[in-house]
Amino acid sequence: MTPEVSWGMASKPLVRWVLRHLPTFIFTKYYNLRDLKDDLKIRLQSTRPVTITLPKKLVAPRLEVEGEAFNLSPYLDTNVTAVLSFLSAAAGGGDIFAEVENWRGFDLPRGEVRPFMLTYWLNEYQCSIVSACLEGHFPIELHVVLWVNSKIGTARPFKIFKITNPAVR
Repeated sequence: MTPEVSWGMASKPLVRWVLRHLPTFIFTKYYNLRDLKDDLKIRLQSTRPVTITLPKKLVAPRLEVEGEAFNLSPYLDTNVTAVLSFLSAAAGGGDIFAEVENWRGFDLPRGEVRPFMLTYWLNEYQCSIVSACLEGHFPIELHVVLWVNSKIGTARPFKIFKITNPAVR
């Protein structure tokens, strides 16, 4: 005896296969780059706080951030070609004082999460800004942009984070 299965449940794999293999011009009519951009999410990894290593003997100053990229798209597998980010002091008028470009890409299949690491190697000027923000309890803004390629084009989702309580070493 076989269990009864609804038509909706039985046709789901077929619908997914058809959506994956639709020509791009038809696919973009129903699922465009704006929808893809809305389905791509960025967040900071909650288990690892933002870490700031201040200059000490034989230790270079750096700021490390570990983030995660989510592909919530039900239809498209994507490829992240770059992670671009920069820091700005929110109290200082929002001027950018550090940038990181990571052009090592990674695949981001639909429904998956992939971690990425951003390391800012700070010079003396950047260390003074970070130290001033830490002493004055001002947040540091982290701007992250993903360059994501898919079969319907390139999307650039972004997110702004306020770093208020980093772990200082």
